[in-house]
Amino acid sequence: MKKLIIASATLALVAGVGLMKAEAATSDVVTVTVTLATVSVSVSPDAWALTDVVGVVTSGTYTATNDCIMTSSETLTIQCGAGATWTISATAAGANEFVMKAQGGDLTEATEIATAQILETPVAQGEFVNFTLEFTPPASSTVASDSMDVTVTATAA
Repeated sequence: MKKLIIASATLALVAGVGLMKAEAATSDVVTVTVTLATVSVSVSPDAWALTDVVGVVTSGTYTATNDCIMTSSETLTIQCGAGATWTISATAAGANEFVMKAQGGDLTEATEIATAQILETPVAQGEFVNFTLEFTPPASSTVASDSMDVTVTATAA
């Protein structure tokens, strides 16, 4: 009787395996981790205060650093925007017009920055370039203000 029960159990197992059907998934999940690339530049110091300006004035040294988190190199550009009531000139200071120039990096001579200029390329992650600014005030001004803000922007791309 023992032999018969064992043989029946074995047949049941073999028969059960034969009846199983194979199943394949119709979909699956892929997990994607995205790390955003941050392109960043910092400039130090971040201000230049001019007082009683007569004639051309040259700044101290500024440092633009490639702060991006990627290991790629970037091109650093520099550009000056117009003031609130003065305009920027690419050639010569006139009535209510000033000139801003930069020198350093690839700009081996003081170069006007009324339009974007390449300050340095390539600049590797964590590397920097030193530069100076040169400001020529308007030949004459009709602005009745004690101060004027002008923005110089360094950009990494």
